[in-house]
Amino acid sequence: SFGQLGTTTASNKPVKLEVKDGGKVVTFSAIAAGSLHTLALDNEGYVWAWGEGESGQLGQGNTADKKSPKKIKGIENVTMITAGDDHNIALDKDGKLWSWGKNTDGQLGLGSPFSYTIPQEIKGLQGVGYISAGGSHSLSLSEDGKVYGWGSNTEGQLGAGDKEKFKPEEIDIGG
Repeated sequence: SFGQLGTTTASNKPVKLEVKDGGKVVTFSAIAAGSLHTLALDNEGYVWAWGEGESGQLGQGNTADKKSPKKIKGIENVTMITAGDDHNIALDKDGKLWSWGKNTDGQLGLGSPFSYTIPQEIKGLQGVGYISAGGSHSLSLSEDGKVYGWGSNTEGQLGAGDKEKFKPEEIDIGG
């Protein structure tokens, strides 16, 4: 209903989605599904988004819905993507983390509750090897095995009592 399939019509069967950029067919290497939006990472390291944009999760600088894939400007050389309900995280080849979309619980890791319609760099994390976005929280795993979390913690998903975290903080996963 919001275009999260990348087409203008709904389907209960798989639909082939062909995306072109400057006349050239785009090949994707990864995909992530949010609540009502979709992200894809192409082989050139660019992120594409489509579906509901109400919280800025499409990274286009606005809150409009998109029924077909649109390339997100401002980030490139991305190696990993993940989608939460209404927010996204991307990791680039230089180890920088980028986030955008809904941020009412601090799930963007930017230190404030303000939502962003374009990617913003998350500061303070080094050597990130893996990222994962939950409904309203986010996690990263460093190359040396440290886990960091931020965002909503209403169900203890950050392992930090019951308080929200607006910036990435290490989670003590020891015995």
